[in-house]
Amino acid sequence: MVLGRNNSGKELLTRHFIRGHHYVDEFEFDYENEYSRSLVVDDKQVHVRVTFQDYSSTDEEYQCMLDQYIRSNESFLVMYSIYDNISFEYAEKMVRKVERVKDYQYDSLEIPAILVAYDDPDVKLVMKDNMDVTTVQVEQLTKEWRIEHEKAKIGNGNDVTRIFEMAVRMVLENRNPKPKVIQPNKKCCLM
Repeated sequence: MVLGRNNSGKELLTRHFIRGHHYVDEFEFDYENEYSRSLVVDDKQVHVRVTFQDYSSTDEEYQCMLDQYIRSNESFLVMYSIYDNISFEYAEKMVRKVERVKDYQYDSLEIPAILVAYDDPDVKLVMKDNMDVTTVQVEQLTKEWRIEHEKAKIGNGNDVTRIFEMAVRMVLENRNPKPKVIQPNKKCCLM
């Protein structure tokens, strides 16, 4: 599921992934659509379903729908623009929402999310009154929630594919967790 505020790059990221990185002017998004594409990840053919939601409204009906979509998805790309601090704050709210809706316990499971920094100089011109997002802010959020962070220039198809491959790997790892090897405690006290 791709989440983010307006101008965070979520539409372009989804468009480039679904359309094979070709720029398409006539690619209409709406609240209800899901998009899909096949992808090879680690020599496995997978079918990727991308839910794109443009819910930045506080309207309760939309928030309930967003909760429903979050419950039904297995990984999340949470987008923000590196030139728009407000979009980063919104991304932080989305990570909190995923944590709450999916009922992740702070100490037990990692949130299956990737925080994606959208880098588009054209956005900087539009958002010139907003502060840039600092590295410290990003490090604090990713450390607190133990989530990955990636930077994407949407025009670079390799960035887009790599980010979706990471999301697929998260899903596959969550579906088939590797057994944890417990290291014996070398310090032993005999009484």
